[in-house]
This record gives sequence, structure tokens and C-alpha cells, in this order.
Amino acid sequence: MRNENASCALHLVCLLVGCLAAQPAYADPGFDASRTVCSYPSDNSIALNVADKFGGGKVDADALARAVDAANSLWASGEMDKNIILEIGAGNWVIDGNPGIDLSNLNSAHRNNSGWLVFRGTSLLETQLVFSDISARGFYGRNVHRLHLCNLHLTRDRDTVTQGVVAGYLHAAAWATDPDPKIFGDQPLETPGSFDDSGKTSKFLVVDLHPGFPDIAELYNHNFKQGRFTKRWRYNAAGEPYRVQDDIQQSWTQFADLGNGRWVLGMRRDPGYAVGETIAIKSKLAREPIFIVSGDSVIVENVLLTRASRMLFRKGVDNILFRNVSIDRHSPIGGRIPFLSTAAGGAQMGQPNEGPLRNVVVERMLTKGTGDDPLAAFDVVGLRVSDSEFHDSFARGILLNRTSTTPCIKRTLVNRSPLLAENPSFKWGCKTDHEPPPSVSDLTAEPDLDGIMLTWSAV
Repeated sequence: MRNENASCALHLVCLLVGCLAAQPAYADPGFDASRTVCSYPSDNSIALNVADKFGGGKVDADALARAVDAANSLWASGEMDKNIILEIGAGNWVIDGNPGIDLSNLNSAHRNNSGWLVFRGTSLLETQLVFSDISARGFYGRNVHRLHLCNLHLTRDRDTVTQGVVAGYLHAAAWATDPDPKIFGDQPLETPGSFDDSGKTSKFLVVDLHPGFPDIAELYNHNFKQGRFTKRWRYNAAGEPYRVQDDIQQSWTQFADLGNGRWVLGMRRDPGYAVGETIAIKSKLAREPIFIVSGDSVIVENVLLTRASRMLFRKGVDNILFRNVSIDRHSPIGGRIPFLSTAAGGAQMGQPNEGPLRNVVVERMLTKGTGDDPLAAFDVVGLRVSDSEFHDSFARGILLNRTSTTPCIKRTLVNRSPLLAENPSFKWGCKTDHEPPPSVSDLTAEPDLDGIMLTWSAV
């Protein structure tokens, strides 16, 4: 949808069910990639340069571990109210190990004091932490208190999503007997059957991957059986990817290499894709860049996440702030902008039946093409979302689990992905954008390459 007069009058449609084609940004002021202000008090702080003081001129897992130990030692010596700033300069710093940065029991001995541990980069455009072990978590800890991540780009060393064109189907094909039930997807294609591109479908989907994108074997997690789905995706006339509205995701379980970039996927059911359609293909492989289990007070500010994006908070982490955070596609591949940015979702607060998380604030978040919900709240009391945009999620744009209470959503766009409130009768914490705006005027519709182009006058 496009409004020549920059109106937000169809915001309601996008919030509840998503929009059909590209449209202007709604949020104001919205995400700012150049923002470098870290919102901790500048006084009462001790700054430690990680590379110079702990890493011999570089930043790696060992240097960061020594820096965290030094911060704990400073607090133990009586500086419990000091903010300790771990400065990470510009550069692409490779962080190995599992986890990459262990923060367990951070500030747990003096959780009632005011000192924060701050990881501060130069900017999210200049300081990149590359977690090289795809199966490892990035920032991880249990019982973590007063953690602040600021001015960082968190990523992996390889792409984690793929895509391609439906070439056809195999008929009379069969997988071999599973040689080991503990290993997923290890059944070879025992009977290849015959290839058919006439339009007749089956559970054996044949895909020509777009050149340069990862092959299926690179993405497949043999130790985790969830998270493997396909869904229709397209490019608009400007070459920008978008999710096909209301398309149902299709589950796949096995794969086989047919050679020359052509792969067969073993689908759980006939997906019904037409030959020539383009699809996104995901398999959850990369672990979480941020995973905090229990604790209090975590700030994620001016942070960009690419290739892996799940920020998971479980078992009672109260007082979480996301400010100016983005999940985005890493870079074009073979001249194409990837359909998906990551195979997983974004910020996920809690899990059902683990107890409530209180006071979660999301400000100026921008997400594009996440492989799951970019924002999910399970048993959250007091979720507040403002000035944010969630575009083209594989799943929902915002998930409000039925156990969450009093959410407040303002000045926020959920585009081509639904806002799902599992308990529609809960009490909203504010007058939110689920109420319709005034009706538009001068609405016209014209055929477009990818659907219908709408224009209207501002209200």
C-alpha cells in the first residue's frame, strides 16, 4: 500500500492483519542506525578498554571473560555502586566459545546496589561481535542483574537462511528407513522416482536454490527437530522482498541433494506450490545471541542483530528495556536481498507456566523478515511497545500469549504479519492502536505487478 500524502490512516489494517505491499514507515521517531547515546549515568562510572587492558590489542572471548572477571573484582572490593563500562572499539571481533560471553551470577551478590555492567561499542555500524560457533549462545547467563548492551552489531560468520524457485515435484519417490531415530533428517532418498514440472504436486518438493544462497545441508540441524518450514515470498517491482499475505507455512523434515543447486525437500504434506513460485526456506540452527535465565534489569540499546536474532528471557527476568534495536537482513546475496533476515524470531519474554516477567519496554524497534515472532510475550505483566515497526515476519508480528496482562502498544506498525492476542478479553494497559483511525478519503485502486496499489488522502 502507498499513500501519496504520507497518511497513516490504514495503520489499523496493518496492525491486525498485515498489508499487501510496501508502504511508508509509520513510527516516529523510529529506529535510528546512527544513534550512539547509551542511557546510563555518565558519572559514577569506571571505563575499561577491553582490547587494550585485557586482550593485547584485540577483543575475543578470552579478553571479554577477563574483563567480566575484573568488573566482578571491582564490585567485590567495595565499588558496588559504580557502573563499569567495558569499551569495545570499532572492528569485526570474532567471539568463539560456548557461550561466547558468560554472565552467570552477574551482580547477584549485591543485586540491591546501583552498579551496572555495560558493554559499549563505538556504534552499531562500527562495532561488530561475530559469534563464530553457530551452535553457541552469545551473551548468556543465569541470575543476571543490571546488564546493559549498547552500540553493538551481533551476528554470525555465515548466512543462516535460504530460498529458491519451485522447480517441480518427484513422483513415486521414497525415503529409506530411518537409520538412527536420534538423528533427524538422515534418511537418504532411496527411490528418486520421476521428476515432473507440469504442475502435478506431491510431498517431494524440488527447489532450485537462488545462486549464492546456502544449501540445505548447511542449514539443517540434525539435533533439533523443530523450526523447518517453507512459505511463499516474492519481490516487488523495486526488488524488495515481501511475505505473501496469509500464506500457510509448510513443514518439511528430510532433504536430498539432486545436484547443480537443486534440492528435494520431504514435506509433511503436499504444499500445493505452483512451479515457478519463490519460497523462503528456514531451519533453526543458530543459537540465541542473547539468553538470560532469571535476574533483573537488562537494557539492550542501539543494537543490530543479523543472521541470528532470538533474544530470550526466561524464569522471571523483570525490568527489560529494548531501545533502538533492529533485526535486519545481513547483505544481498547474488544481487538479491534475502527473503528472511534470520531463521528464528526476535525478543521473546518468558515461557508459559514459568511465572511472570514484569515491566518490559520496547521503544523504536525495527525488524524485517524474521523467521519467527519478532516480539513475543509469555506471561508478561506490563508490556509497553511504542514507535516500532515489525515487517514481514514468517510468523506473527507481535504475539501476546493468553497469560500476558495489560499490554500497551502505541505508534507501532505491524506490516504483513498479524498481531495475535491469544486472550482477546484481557485488559489493555493503555488506549492502543487497535482502535480504528478515521476513515480515509479519495481512495483509489490500480493493478500492480504484485497485487493492488492503493492511494488515499491524508486524514
